[in-house]
Amino acid sequence: MRFEENIFYQDDEIKLRVQRYERMKREKASLYFDVHEFEDIIDFYLGNNSLGSASEAVRFGLDQHPSSMAIKMREAQVLTDRGKISQSLKILKKLSSIERSNYEVFLLLGTALSIKGEYKLAIENFDKALSMNPEDKDEVASHIGISLQNRERYIDAIKYFKLALKLNPNRFINLYEQAFCNEKLGRYGKAESYYKAYLDKEPYSESGWYSLGVVRSGMEKYKESIDAYDYALAINDKNTATLFNKANILFLLKQYQDAADVYAELLEIEPDNINGLLYIAECYEELGLFDKAEHYLKEAQLVKPDSAEAFYGMGLLSMKRNDVRESRRFIRKAISLDNENPEFWFALSRSYQLDKRYESATNAIDKTLELDPFSQDYWVEKAYLESLNGKLKSAIGTLKKSFTFIPENAQVHYKLGILLLKTFSFEKGLSHIEQGLILDYELSKEVFETEKKIFYSKEVQSLVVKHKKL
Repeated sequence: MRFEENIFYQDDEIKLRVQRYERMKREKASLYFDVHEFEDIIDFYLGNNSLGSASEAVRFGLDQHPSSMAIKMREAQVLTDRGKISQSLKILKKLSSIERSNYEVFLLLGTALSIKGEYKLAIENFDKALSMNPEDKDEVASHIGISLQNRERYIDAIKYFKLALKLNPNRFINLYEQAFCNEKLGRYGKAESYYKAYLDKEPYSESGWYSLGVVRSGMEKYKESIDAYDYALAINDKNTATLFNKANILFLLKQYQDAADVYAELLEIEPDNINGLLYIAECYEELGLFDKAEHYLKEAQLVKPDSAEAFYGMGLLSMKRNDVRESRRFIRKAISLDNENPEFWFALSRSYQLDKRYESATNAIDKTLELDPFSQDYWVEKAYLESLNGKLKSAIGTLKKSFTFIPENAQVHYKLGILLLKTFSFEKGLSHIEQGLILDYELSKEVFETEKKIFYSKEVQSLVVKHKKL
């Protein structure tokens, strides 16, 4: 089997065989190769992912050696790699009844079955291959792990990576693979532990530090994530994926200038990176440096003239500059390029609000909710617009309807409670406010910032004090 492909295939003797074989094809000569030579030739092409050439070599091999089990097995390998699983299984099932002590047959059979989705049978064949105690058993176990990992069978894969590591504790890559599987399963704590264990053994692994950064970000350990990315960048300061991820975290932490500096490093390496241009513009917008933000948005438009996000960015920028009409022009252009992005419609609604065109704003927010009914902000915004027009009952109905999509949302409960109190539905109103306090006590301070009369009422304060103690 092909475990360490590039080591074996550099052998000069094999290269000479391949050259001789290719000369035979060019000159349409009739040369003889023994089975072992055909195995090497086919494996060379497989190792270089030249499936067409491998398939052709199989055909030549079977013409000269029609009963060769070794070449038939490679035929099955080629068919598997080309996705022709049914044909491959037909060959492998015949081989498994003849080559009963050949672990490679059962390994291939397991791989083909796993691709077909027959995982129970696949694992039976994988275990059968291992039970034959093949030479380099740890590599076989690792190969099985990779096969299952590629099929997103992460729990099964972990079992084989653990076995491979037990058989050969110095094969540290199996720590990395276990970390990767746990990361994909959302087990970030375990993934972090395995990545750290791997990095203790391989401290100069760029991919190890990068992956540790990704996992720590998923755990919201943002500062530690940046530390991991910095180690990766110390090994390779030109890795744009690492730079991009680090900048994104700095932006999330509201360290906008630091984020902009890292995006700038990324853009030095990839000047046409559209996301880098858009995100650095957003940093400068947050910093209030609107001219710089506009510069990068225009660069983004030059790189990708049909970038809806670039026009959207220009729309938000114009809104911050209080140029509402210009803002709406850009946002409408973004919508013309992508009319299914709810953020664009939400921004359009906001621009209409600035002009006090509430009916148009409501129409835009309706479109937003049609595209994404799972965002609290959109429901709260619609209720706010309705309440601005004095339609408190409609606003209450809107917030009640939102529970179909977001049943346990503190902000919606607070807002609904406030509206119900304003319409003298005291019992229901207090009930929703209490539910908001149960779900997110701290949010109450922000929500009641503009409703201090209600907040400091005797009934609401009684609930606030009660849940503060809890």
